[in-house]
Amino acid sequence: MTRKQALHKALEALTDETAKAKITEILDDMPFTGWSENTIFDTIDQFILDHGRTPTMTDFKKKGLPPHTVIKLRFGITLREFLDKHYPSQKTKQKSKAPYITKPKQPPKPLKIQSTLTITDANRTITISKDE
Repeated sequence: MTRKQALHKALEALTDETAKAKITEILDDMPFTGWSENTIFDTIDQFILDHGRTPTMTDFKKKGLPPHTVIKLRFGITLREFLDKHYPSQKTKQKSKAPYITKPKQPPKPLKIQSTLTITDANRTITISKDE
């Protein structure tokens, strides 16, 4: 019995509609001679479930994930663009291409101190003011 025949037999025995739909998708993709869009997404989703993180660019060089060229041929974008579009990660930070601009520091303004001294006695009043 081939794998496809076994899947057809299992499909007949199933009562769960969700499982039937998934097995029908698998049957439509058979034989697995290449990477379909569904198998690419399924493989990446399984990697995330197994490892608890989105695969890195280096992970795609290892066995089990589609190569960079398959992503480029299937989706017409680079692997980095594919990951950013379909699996955005909070750890990924886009570097700004704008130059870093700082405002020049202004020297602190000098404090203006004004003091007044008033002395009064019975015959006169003397006031001394000083600005610094």
